[in-house]
Amino acid sequence: GGPSTEVAPQGLDSSVALYQQGKKQQARSALEQWLTKQEGHPDASMTRLCLALWELDNQSPKAALAWLSNATFEPALNDVVLNAKADSLRGVKQSEQAIPLLDQLRSNSLSPLSPQAQFDHAETLFESKRYRKALKAYHKALHTYPDYPGKWFARERMASCHEQGSQPDKAITGWREVARAVPERLEGKRAQQHLARLRKKGVRIK
Repeated sequence: GGPSTEVAPQGLDSSVALYQQGKKQQARSALEQWLTKQEGHPDASMTRLCLALWELDNQSPKAALAWLSNATFEPALNDVVLNAKADSLRGVKQSEQAIPLLDQLRSNSLSPLSPQAQFDHAETLFESKRYRKALKAYHKALHTYPDYPGKWFARERMASCHEQGSQPDKAITGWREVARAVPERLEGKRAQQHLARLRKKGVRIK
């Protein structure tokens, strides 16, 4: 092969080696430098995706979105790309734009990312202050995946949706259920705080 095929594996290998040595920033820089020279390489799209996921892990959704935009990815990466784009958009407070991406993802029941997408979709509606739709989405997600690890967070959110929808009794019932079920977890503690807030307002809670 030509010089580019000789150089490409070395560039990726050096980045992996730096990462394994714990030199994460240098590893990322090596990847970025490799990518600027190897945009047509078969591994380029995977590299862009890895850099985007890296930025998401570092709480830099704007940078992640830049890696994901105006790029073509292999069909096999579609679900991961959709999920990363949705996370990035939510991170830059553009939840409305994330909703159609999550719709695509959750419609594919065969995807391993589909369960998470169901709950992310509900959460994105909540972030967009579409509380009635969020409540329905949480309910459907919990019905479909009753053993989902984040189910108590979802139930806490459902109670908040009820409060926003002027249904304080249902909100109180929901928060009490969460507070009793997982008192030591963050969801339970937040539920207790919600109930304490209502008591301060003079709301009678058994």
